[in-house]
Formats: sequence, C-alpha cells, structure tokens
Amino acid sequence: MPSIKKIKKTIQKEITLIDLILIIFGILIVGFLLFHFRRKREFIYIDITFQRQDWNEESFPPEYWEIINLETGDIGYNSVGKEVIEIQEIEKNVWGGGERLFIEVVVKIDAVYNTSTRTYVFDGNPLLVGEKMNLKFNNTSLTGIIANVYKNKEQRFDNYQRADAEIKVHYHNLDPWHAEAINGINITNSQGENILITKDVKITPAEKVVVTDKGEVLLRWNPIKKDLIVTFELPNILCSAKSCFYNHYQTLMVGETFWADSGKTYIDGGSIMSSTIKYKD
Repeated sequence: MPSIKKIKKTIQKEITLIDLILIIFGILIVGFLLFHFRRKREFIYIDITFQRQDWNEESFPPEYWEIINLETGDIGYNSVGKEVIEIQEIEKNVWGGGERLFIEVVVKIDAVYNTSTRTYVFDGNPLLVGEKMNLKFNNTSLTGIIANVYKNKEQRFDNYQRADAEIKVHYHNLDPWHAEAINGINITNSQGENILITKDVKITPAEKVVVTDKGEVLLRWNPIKKDLIVTFELPNILCSAKSCFYNHYQTLMVGETFWADSGKTYIDGGSIMSSTIKYKD
C-alpha cells in the first residue's frame, strides 16, 4: 500500500502537468484572439496603373492584347481560387496608334486590415502605394503598380484638386492630311466624359531655315508640310503639388511636349506654348 507521502507527490505531479497544459492552452487562446482582432477583413478600393520599365526613361504601356479582354465587372481570384476582386472601373487609352494601351483599373478587393501596422494585406502582401500587384482574372493576368488605396469611392481623389485647363501647342512639319485630321480631335474617357476638346487650330506652311551659298541664314516655308498651333480645352483635370495632369500622366508646363491619341489619329512632339489653369472650389 503506497504511503501518504508518495500519494502527495503523485498528486503534485498531476496538478503540475494539468496546470502546464492549461497555461499553454491559455497562451494559444490569447495569441489567437490577439491575431484575430488585430486582423479584420474589409472591402477596399485600389487604383492600379500599368507597370513601369526601370530601364526606359519613357515607360511603354502594355500591348493591346494583354488587356483588351478586361472589362468592368470582371471577377478576380486570390492564390487559392477564391473570388475576392471585382473591376469597378477601367480606363484604356490608345498609345502608339493602337498597338499599346494605357490602363487605369479601379478594383474592389476583399483585403485583411492589420490594426497594429495599419496596413491592408492581400495574399500575404501589403497593399502599399508604389508596390507591384498581380491580378488574376478568368483568362488574363495583369501586373501593375498600386497608385491609390481607399475605403470609399468618394475618397478616391481626396489628395487632388480639380481644375479646367486650356493649352496652346505648337506642332511642326506635319503632312497636310495629318494636320486636317488633328483639327477634329475630341477625346472622351470610358465614362463618355470629354477629357480633350479641340478649340482652335491654326494651320500654316511649315517654316524651315535654309542657308544660301553665300552663308546667309534665311527663313523659308515648305510648300507641302504644315505647322500647327492648336488650342485644347482639358476639362476636369487633376492637380497636385502645383502640377496638373492630362490623362493622369502628362504635365502641362510651358515647354513640355504634349501628345494625344484619339484612336483615329494622334499627335506627338508638340511643344506647349501657353497653359492656363482654372482651379475649382
């Protein structure tokens, strides 16, 4: 028959083991609760633009076939195949005569919010402005750069000021049929809103400088080629830090080159002669 001393030791050992299990279980519960309450699922909105090429000063947008199938309402998936992304808006703008397309995509995404770091996470990656993001849809994969993160659609342009602009641009040495086509350029976005309106076009024979056999430098005019001075209206543009942008990319400073592509004709290489900005309240 075991002595009372041995029984006490056995009870102490059992209590110690049970206590240890309870402590470990309690730590796990507390850890789970802390992890759970620090991370909560939320629907947020993200603006995604095309990925830049580090090796090129002037980055090329994607080729048209990479994004032509993407449309508003398309559903995207995370790495385990769950539907967590929906395209809310998509803007495609022709570049280079149509062989490439500028793209801006607004997506609604089911993300995880980490309250300790105050950042959103998707598929284990933080959703930070400037970071790469890969979106997977039914038959298209789009890799872009995060340009904006916000909780409500109304917050999308909170960091910008709206303005109407008018610029005068000089284009040199164009073919006459190209000059006539530019006279009719008016461009709208995917919402049907005007983003560029041709207000006035002045077409003149293209100027050229010639040097005579006597060394005289003279100004002459090309009988075929044309010079243009075009006045464009740019309604409802975005401005930030004293800079305003046409089509999200182009600044409107005097001396900058200005290009636009309507899908039927394009203009590039023009120099901005004047720029008038009227800020909205």
